[in-house]
Amino acid sequence: MADFHYGEYKYRKLYLQKSEENTVLDFNTEETYLEVGLRGKKEDGLVQKRMSQIKSQMDNNMKDIMKG
Repeated sequence: MADFHYGEYKYRKLYLQKSEENTVLDFNTEETYLEVGLRGKKEDGLVQKRMSQIKSQMDNNMKDIMKG
């Protein structure tokens, strides 16, 4: 989830498996798949932005402590 960006799609292939109950359809499992696009939400971007701010604040605090 951390590698998503707001509004950006990541495409994934979901390969289909044959089922024993299927006696009607025959297909090649290596070539048959569903492709879905997962998109980052606005909340994901806000969380990443806030985490970056917290990390920056922690770095600044450590620098202040080291200056002593």
